[in-house]
Amino acid sequence: MRFFGVAAATLVLLACGCVRVSERPTTLVVGTAQASALPDGFEVVCWNIHKNADAAAALDGLAPDADLVLLQESTPEAPAGHATMVVAFRRSRDDRPAGVMTVSRAVPKSSTALLSDTHEPVFRTPKSALVSMIPLAGGGALLVANVHGVNFRNADALAGQLQELDPLLREHAGPLLVAGDFNTWSRARRDVLSRFALRHGLTSVFRGADAPRLDAILYRGLRPENSVVIPSRDSDHDALRVRFVVTARP
Repeated sequence: MRFFGVAAATLVLLACGCVRVSERPTTLVVGTAQASALPDGFEVVCWNIHKNADAAAALDGLAPDADLVLLQESTPEAPAGHATMVVAFRRSRDDRPAGVMTVSRAVPKSSTALLSDTHEPVFRTPKSALVSMIPLAGGGALLVANVHGVNFRNADALAGQLQELDPLLREHAGPLLVAGDFNTWSRARRDVLSRFALRHGLTSVFRGADAPRLDAILYRGLRPENSVVIPSRDSDHDALRVRFVVTARP
């Protein structure tokens, strides 16, 4: 199973002492915006690329026309656009950062970086999240939360991490997009995500037996079109791609 394979790989990495953990949320910004605002019809790709250089190159094929690309376990390489990355940790051998990254064709009005209070065992690495406010061409802004959920802890740890997003989401009256790798590999963890979605009036794009096990895209004030799960051999996660249309504003 993928989960246990990732767990084993993570423990090996931790045992090697190969990373340095960030003590506070920090961000890196790379790339150049191509527009002043997102169109009211926009395409999103969400993918945990698992710190894989081949996966980063594969983005050219997966997301050539995407307006938003939400990556987890990313390194600084990114497709075209304005990219903001939250540094969760750095590899000791080359100081290379890893964390969530949000790439947008438009420059965000603001970005808030978060690191989980709960750290993963052994390695003591936090998980990262990034909340961005991105202007919309038709007026207002889209709140985008890119989340990498706490994994090797109990469901309460994931619940605590998601609760840190609550104040930011409650303050926003416009459309919302919350996506990422939530590590919902158990019923208890799926219930945590469901309660979070209920608190904020969010709906999941992918539902039922064919929904991804670990990853999700949740929305409010948007209409999803042409959603697809894209199988990948470049990462241990498949990519999610959705076209949205804005339906609600403050």
